[in-house]
Amino acid sequence: MFRFVLAAGLLGMVLVACEAPDEPEELTPTPVVFPTSIFDPGEISPVYMPKSTPTSALAPGMYRVGADIEPGVYAGMGGWGEFDSCYWERLSGASGEPDDVLANADANGQFYIEVLDSDRYFRTDCAVVPLSDWRAPRRPPKIVEMGMHLVGRDIAPGRYKGGRSAGYHVSCYWARLSGLSGDSDDIIANDNVVRPFYVTVEPTDLAVETSCFLEKEE
Repeated sequence: MFRFVLAAGLLGMVLVACEAPDEPEELTPTPVVFPTSIFDPGEISPVYMPKSTPTSALAPGMYRVGADIEPGVYAGMGGWGEFDSCYWERLSGASGEPDDVLANADANGQFYIEVLDSDRYFRTDCAVVPLSDWRAPRRPPKIVEMGMHLVGRDIAPGRYKGGRSAGYHVSCYWARLSGLSGDSDDIIANDNVVRPFYVTVEPTDLAVETSCFLEKEE
């Protein structure tokens, strides 16, 4: 799965949870499969979501940067299926024309996106929550699920084996990232793989995106 994006940068850090109502309310942890190996479905465990929506949460909608929403990095949780992903876009204007779109994506699983101070608007189909209110894993897991993960917080550096598709994906898209703007310039390396593979996550990488499970090698 390839992303088509347009702009770049990196500032602060904050998060998103999909399908929140107009008024923030308690969130139910979304189930996600943590297999005993990447080729064995394993058991169901909750993802690292806050037990309740912080008062700082913003409902899905369109926001003016600097007035309704502060610049920074926002994280989020899209669904696991083809039709329950979380759509977001950074915008240079409010005309509704394609040229206004600086970067956008349909995200599955956990994701992060940076809103720049040069952006005029930010639109999201998910509620946005400051990263400080987002519960991090106690330790980076051995099995990493579909989504985007911050290196040193959500995923540990090292060599990973991939190959089991997650959700509706047949192939596995992965990318090592230097930034979170959604811009193609943030991509250090990426691939779309239909067979088992290995990828080394470097300590200098900011984040890793994957559409399949990754299992850390000992």
